[in-house]
Amino acid sequence: MTALDLARELHDLLRRAADDAAQVATPLRELDAPRLLGWAEQRQAVRDHAAALEKRLVAALGDGPRSEPIAAELAAIRREAARLQRIDEDNAALASRTLRVVRGFTSVLAPQPEAYDRRGLARLPARAGTF
Repeated sequence: MTALDLARELHDLLRRAADDAAQVATPLRELDAPRLLGWAEQRQAVRDHAAALEKRLVAALGDGPRSEPIAAELAAIRREAARLQRIDEDNAALASRTLRVVRGFTSVLAPQPEAYDRRGLARLPARAGTF
C-alpha cells in the first residue's frame, strides 16, 4: 500500500469514528450501559487500528518531501482528528453530568449521614463507579 492509500484509509477511519462518537450522546442521556460498553469496545478496536495505520503511514512517508495529494490528505486527517477530539470532549462533559445525576439519585435513594454514622464514627465516602 502506498502512503496515500494509508492516509486515505486513516482519514476514513477517523471520519467513521467521529460519526460514531457523535451518536454516543443518546445512550449517555438514556443511561444505556450495554450500548455504551459496546461502543467502548468498538472504539478501542478503532484506536488500535488507527495506531497501526499511523505506524505504517509514518514508515511509508519517511523523511522525504511530501507531494501535494499527500499534504492535502494529511491536512484532512488533522481536521478529522480535531473534530473527533471536540466530540470526545463534549461526550466527556455529558458523561460527567450524567454521573453527577446518577450520584444524586443514589444519594437520595440510599441516604447516608454526611459526616458520622449513628455510632459517631467517621463515614468513608461512597464511590460510584464510572463507565
